[in-house]
Amino acid sequence: MASITKHRRSRFWTAIFRDEKGIWRRKSTKLVEKGKARKLAESWEEIGQRARERMLVESGTREVLNSVLGRVCGEQIKVVTTRGLFDEWLQHKKGRNQSDATTSRYTTITTRFLKFIGDMADSSIEGITTRDCQKHYDYLISELKLSPKSAALAITVLGGVFIYAVNHSILSNNPWRGVEKIERTQQVKRMVFTPAQVKLLLDSSESQDWRTAIVVGFYTGLRLSDISNLEWSAVDFVKNTITVQTGKTGQLLVLPMHKVLADHLQKIAGDDTGPIMKTLAGVRADGAQGLSNQFKAIMRAAGVSSETVQTAGKAKLSRLSFHSLRATCNSSLFDSEVGFEVRKKIVGHSSQGVNERYTVIELNKLKQAVDTLPVLDV
Repeated sequence: MASITKHRRSRFWTAIFRDEKGIWRRKSTKLVEKGKARKLAESWEEIGQRARERMLVESGTREVLNSVLGRVCGEQIKVVTTRGLFDEWLQHKKGRNQSDATTSRYTTITTRFLKFIGDMADSSIEGITTRDCQKHYDYLISELKLSPKSAALAITVLGGVFIYAVNHSILSNNPWRGVEKIERTQQVKRMVFTPAQVKLLLDSSESQDWRTAIVVGFYTGLRLSDISNLEWSAVDFVKNTITVQTGKTGQLLVLPMHKVLADHLQKIAGDDTGPIMKTLAGVRADGAQGLSNQFKAIMRAAGVSSETVQTAGKAKLSRLSFHSLRATCNSSLFDSEVGFEVRKKIVGHSSQGVNERYTVIELNKLKQAVDTLPVLDV
């Protein structure tokens, strides 16, 4: 039992307590008030006892220190909860101009983790251990049947939250670093459309907007979300280019138009401004009525199979989808012996390495590459 004493020549009380090794210690409290000195001595005794019982982990340290400050000084160390940290991190990410789709993905991943840990979500973030993280990863794989790739993305996002905490001195380590992941299984290989299949899609679509989206996708390799929200202001018929800032990477692309694409846009251009494909603009890609399912309906009408296969997780994957137009564009450029750097610049792929910078490529070189794409009968 801890106690206090005071030397007749000192104004401070001395605490007598057992340390983490069970050795009795005498230590000045630097306090003149007897009541506060006794509480501090009892707290030091408690810390020593927890350490002896191997119970003093980082989260427990915060709890004890709060107890000490509360009893002795009437103060508390600010506790950062897991939920509070996640909210702060999401706001930080939103402030960096990320796309709505990315924000939605991050929110889904973090909300799922908070639900998984239950009451711990409103406790100190320091209480989250590698064991908790491993359990969540195993849950994603075994219970939710996520593919290894999807589960890896989830823990990369969650690990990013904890890295943020470490960088801002909220935590001293990232518990996600110790999570053991299963080896990624072989990924399902995507297919590409043939020019004949693209012609079938164009002929089967009753929507002018969808025909335009297909032509743009075939000749630019842009993602569906970027195509559906294209505006007439992005099209320059004088320079024969389309300028677009991609939603996923934020890249500003200036793409030369193939003659077929330019002629098609000239044909449908009028005096209107705003979205080129008004019925597609602002519509989400996912969901029952989303753009992806709308395109699948066009494929079914055209008699073009989506080649759906089972993935490593519970989901099924269409080997042919609108995204395949992006692969088709890239594959056609490759078949025309267009170099990697030019293809990457046209299709807007991210660089091979995080710090790799694109080679400066003149627009006329890009145009020469685009002109090698097959001529569609639109």
